Amino acid sequence: MQLVLRIKQKDKPSVAVVTQIVDLIAFEQEYDVSIGGLSDTPKLTHLTWLAWHAQKRKGDTTLDFMDWAADLEDIEGEEASDPVPLEPVLSTGA
Repeated sequence: MQLVLRIKQKDKPSVAVVTQIVDLIAFEQEYDVSIGGLSDTPKLTHLTWLAWHAQKRKGDTTLDFMDWAADLEDIEGEEASDPVPLEPVLSTGA
């Protein structure tokens, strides 16, 4: 499961941040909220935290959350270019 967020930081080109399952689990632990709730009423704080966590995990930032967010100009969800199947695809051997 992945969530792709496009971020634009001051004086930098926009980039796609791809979250992984570990980021989603960390989100649920941090906010005590199911990741499923993001589709109903997404909060800017939640989307921003997910993008920050993914960048911090990958070593793309060393800033704490609020310092990183202070440099953010825009964030939005993006369609994943290569969706990950939720169930394995079985070959029928045809």
